[in-house]
Amino acid sequence: MAINPDKIIEQYKQMSANGGVGTMEPLLSLFQFNGKPLSLVGREPMLPVFKTNRPKRMTFQAGRQVSKTMNLGAISICSAGFGGLQVAIFEPRFTQKRAINTQVLSPLLRNCLVSDKLIRPSNIDTLDVKKFLSGGNLFIVNAFKSADPARGLAGVGLVGIDEIQDILNINVPVFEAVADAQTETGFRIYSGTAKTLDGTLAIKFEQSSQGHWCVKCECGKYIIFAPEEQLFSTISPKGCLCPFCSRKIHSETGGFVFKFPSRCATHAGYHFPQTIFPFHHTELAWKEIIYKQNNIPKTQFFNEVLGISDSDSVRLLTKADLLNAR
Repeated sequence: MAINPDKIIEQYKQMSANGGVGTMEPLLSLFQFNGKPLSLVGREPMLPVFKTNRPKRMTFQAGRQVSKTMNLGAISICSAGFGGLQVAIFEPRFTQKRAINTQVLSPLLRNCLVSDKLIRPSNIDTLDVKKFLSGGNLFIVNAFKSADPARGLAGVGLVGIDEIQDILNINVPVFEAVADAQTETGFRIYSGTAKTLDGTLAIKFEQSSQGHWCVKCECGKYIIFAPEEQLFSTISPKGCLCPFCSRKIHSETGGFVFKFPSRCATHAGYHFPQTIFPFHHTELAWKEIIYKQNNIPKTQFFNEVLGISDSDSVRLLTKADLLNAR
């Protein structure tokens, strides 16, 4: 069925005006990537990224290759291009700033069905700021050791701190401050790949509601993809299987459950291991997961595949460590 861009936008505007829209997901079909419309089919756990009734703070702790940067780029474009917001994406290094621009932002804009109504051609490939016809702007800033590049920005409605595991936690409040003047918006998204136990991403996830994907198996048992629950026991050489009955897990039917549900209204956190995404359940993709489980260091497997903060580094024990270990 052919996509009618004008109809999609008009329906979205009407729903927004009536207060009936809770997600920007319908706008994804306006963007093409690798010759196909963007879609969350097979990527159902990413639905919270596109909520419009989101809390002020959201943390996404992920494994590698789960499309987190793609979705951060898409929500940033939708917010600035359709919503007219001032949006800032912070990356640690210049190479990462250039990568999100050349691999995600520019291709999405170039292959948008309504690109001519969204942005001027001369602004599609600009690296520092993309100016939209709606009046919204998308700033892309790299700031690794110093937060100074964030100073001077103001009135930002959406702050996306990408690869936050490589950003010093002491600098995060400076990045966040660019949105302090916004009362109705001023959203903060912390996104990254799990790394060390005491890194910035791990700290943010600990402060959040700590959501983990949960699926009800055909046997009636609930499977929670959390380290302290069934995350590890679902991994079998034969596929992603229920640890209770060995049936195949249909992860697209799941939803998030939260360790601290009372925090969802202020700081929602989501854990994205590769194993909850159906596109990682294909035969070849799953073989790669099993290969990594058996052949790479445990910490790397936890970080890169399962999205779990872990560290094999040596550090001095603190008084708090000793008290916790009693």
